[in-house]
Amino acid sequence: MVDGDGARRTDERPAALWAERLAEFACCPVLARRDGPHDGSSAVAVTTLVWTDGPTVTQMRALVTEFSALEPRITGTALGFEHHHTARGRALGALAWLDRDPARVRLPEAIVAQMAAEQIGYPEAAPAHWQTRAAGLLGLGPHGGEFTLPALRLLQQSARSHGWPAALRWLDGLADEPGNRLSVVR
Repeated sequence: MVDGDGARRTDERPAALWAERLAEFACCPVLARRDGPHDGSSAVAVTTLVWTDGPTVTQMRALVTEFSALEPRITGTALGFEHHHTARGRALGALAWLDRDPARVRLPEAIVAQMAAEQIGYPEAAPAHWQTRAAGLLGLGPHGGEFTLPALRLLQQSARSHGWPAALRWLDGLADEPGNRLSVVR
């Protein structure tokens, strides 16, 4: 384990071991990073769990609670949570969140992206047809493969105009015709 300032800690092995076991438990890579005072002050040091895609923060907290019964060394450890998202994970999450209630296409795209990131766990495990649609959404970005709010806005505008099923067919069509690239104009 590495401290926030990059210094190696003497107590890194136990935390690294339980982080590896937690990663298996959570079904995604998890890094345990020690943050906090390095000057011997009485402030509390925090072990920050860092992961990409996989469970939401709420789901990770529940997993840690379950996991602590198996790994007693985690009990009493001050934990922080740092959840990152890949572009594909963000696109899949937004699509899944909108699909749960298509009326959400009327919300601002920033809220859709934020709520999806907070509420959709394991987006990378979506079925193939959702992976294809995510590729279509990512292809709308300025560099292709990038999740952007303007691309999400374009999808939402399509859904508001033509309905959610038609917007999904449009994304499916974007993937079927890769030579036909569209870009959002700002």
